[in-house]
Amino acid sequence: MRRKEGADDDRPGWRCSRRRFLQGLGAAACSLALTASPAACDRRPATPSAGRPRAGGQLVEGGLADVSHLLPVLAQDPPSLLVSRMLFEGLLGVAADGSPFPLLAESLPRLSADGTTYTFRLRRGLRWSDGHPLTGDDVVFTYQLMFAPRYEDLRSPWRTDLLLHLEEVTSPDPLTVIFRTRGVYAPFLALHAQHGIVPEHVLGSLSGAAIESSDFDRAPAVVNGAFRFVGWDPGREMVLARNDAYHGPRARLERYVYQVLPDAAALAEALVSGQIDLAGQIDPALWQELADRPGVRRIPPFPVPTVTFYTTNLDPSTRAGKLFSDVAVRQALLLALDRHRLAATVYRGLAAPADSVEPPCSWAHVAAEPAYPHDPERAGHLLEEAGWSRGPDGIRQREGLRLDLTVTTDQEDPERRALAAAMSQDWRRIGVGTTLQVVPFAQLVAQLSRERTFDVLLAGLTWPQDPDQSPLFSSAATVPGGLNGFGLRDGEVDWLLAEAVQTTDPRRRRRLYVLYQDRMNQLLPAPTLLFHRGLWAARERVRGLALGPYSQYEGRSWMRGVWVADGR
Repeated sequence: MRRKEGADDDRPGWRCSRRRFLQGLGAAACSLALTASPAACDRRPATPSAGRPRAGGQLVEGGLADVSHLLPVLAQDPPSLLVSRMLFEGLLGVAADGSPFPLLAESLPRLSADGTTYTFRLRRGLRWSDGHPLTGDDVVFTYQLMFAPRYEDLRSPWRTDLLLHLEEVTSPDPLTVIFRTRGVYAPFLALHAQHGIVPEHVLGSLSGAAIESSDFDRAPAVVNGAFRFVGWDPGREMVLARNDAYHGPRARLERYVYQVLPDAAALAEALVSGQIDLAGQIDPALWQELADRPGVRRIPPFPVPTVTFYTTNLDPSTRAGKLFSDVAVRQALLLALDRHRLAATVYRGLAAPADSVEPPCSWAHVAAEPAYPHDPERAGHLLEEAGWSRGPDGIRQREGLRLDLTVTTDQEDPERRALAAAMSQDWRRIGVGTTLQVVPFAQLVAQLSRERTFDVLLAGLTWPQDPDQSPLFSSAATVPGGLNGFGLRDGEVDWLLAEAVQTTDPRRRRRLYVLYQDRMNQLLPAPTLLFHRGLWAARERVRGLALGPYSQYEGRSWMRGVWVADGR
């Protein structure tokens, strides 16, 4: 029996959910950080400080992708968000557990009784690095760049969502900023309160296109963050230095360097050699090798909102749609997968089988019903009952249609290629024929958002803090360019997602998301296979890291407190 919306959920795991009305999916996840375990959400820093903090020295962080933009109104990929938000602070920041806290704002905003107006007060005495006052006019200007008609030639990834939800932003006095939304939209602060603020006195005379193509995006001379820009050698490294004009406690590091490495092996090697001091995105295959390397400290793996999932094409006009139109086939495919074995072998035990579409760090996560343990015998029975019988070659068929499919994934991710191959083996055991296809990452995204000719598409996604998943699973996202390229159109899913963002009552939102997760486990249009963990390592000289589920790239205000023990 389905639970009533008003019923409380007392299943294990539900009580560890957390409050957080923070950054939602929106434009950032619409970029589909298609890249590419469970633990209770942990509010402690992954690597607490030790010893007496000291100022000075340099930290070099390694990454696998270069920065693309420094302007906050354009940044959306992880490296760009990481560096941009060290240069340009927003009204609010986000802690490791996803909790909001004020940055340029002196406190969290006041919300009107009707849930549509957010009033911020800025800190007194805010100034840009050139000494010019930072006021509410700068905040209004920044948001106008992302949604005002006169700046539509600036291609901000946030424009679509802001046009949909933001009515206006005003500043009645230098210390006050008021946002008015078109209706109640619970993820608004999560999606849009962290955008870095840019200086109107520097950019205000330029058109949107001129701003986008300006040197300011590549070498900003005026910032408000704890660090300032020094230099950028594209494809190699970016250098920042402490901003001594910063309004808050000064950063302890004198310099921060982001260095681009060619692959995961080079990243690990650079850490071991001391070329870099900090690295994330550690390849699970290399994690154990870092265990006893001199000078290297592995940060205990922590839960992150990164998931691996596969989509089944439900378009009835395609051959795949004819295969997957019956939910019994979708259920059989998931039951056939030995996800514990896949996590252990492909990800070296650093991932775990998923039990819901919401990641375990989300305050909305619950073990959804029905569950799908590894049960190939039941999978076979479901297919038999649905009329899919084994043919002479062992592949099931029904009414002249063979149950064979192509599994498409991206060629840049070795773990995902291995995962696709292992999944294919499990599916063949129940009589499903499979062909593996690897394509460039850009083509994978195009398949999901535009071309949509795939059978099964295997990908990864990092969810933000707010549990709204409308950009992936709502019917509205089936439009050309939307991420619902698998064609899910379900009235109940649409209603639950819509209702959950149209209330600011956390209890009601939570109840709606419980029902939503159950509905998604019934439909299985794009099952979540695995939950992943954050794998980071640092040189032993690094202190003060506060890495966590939501502070790896976007919530880096804690970099102010990072220091190096040797002062070099």
